[in-house]
Amino acid sequence: MASTLNKIGILTFAANNDNGVLNYTKSLIDALKNDSTNKYILFCNHNDDRYDNYDLEIRKLCKSNNYLIKRIIYLIQFIFFIRKPYMLTKDEINLFHDINFFISPAVSAYPHYFLNKPFCILLFMICKRNIIHIILHYMRDLSGGLITKHY
Repeated sequence: MASTLNKIGILTFAANNDNGVLNYTKSLIDALKNDSTNKYILFCNHNDDRYDNYDLEIRKLCKSNNYLIKRIIYLIQFIFFIRKPYMLTKDEINLFHDINFFISPAVSAYPHYFLNKPFCILLFMICKRNIIHIILHYMRDLSGGLITKHY
């Protein structure tokens, strides 16, 4: 039975201590952990223990220190649409190889873009920042211009 379940990886790398991404990530995990139609696997940094109390599989990894070099190579890969795991270590590839789908609560291409796997990036921060502007825009349109811009 477990082998027929889709393995969905939730990437928690961008969930810092005091930001909305952490709260959103925890809410997402809380909502999905009772889903028995898929198997959810959390991916986090090796020193992150905030998700250890969830009853889900957790895979921790240690990223290398050549962060700037990787960012430059990732940028080149984006420019030329190269979806190959050139900068991923063998251990990273092994951690991600069996995942069918990735969910990223923040804008990130790691690792799903380079592994050429399907993914969903949840853009809650864009909605949070722009929803007031969108609502006011439609309210102004509906009111015939009676509501003015006060932000």
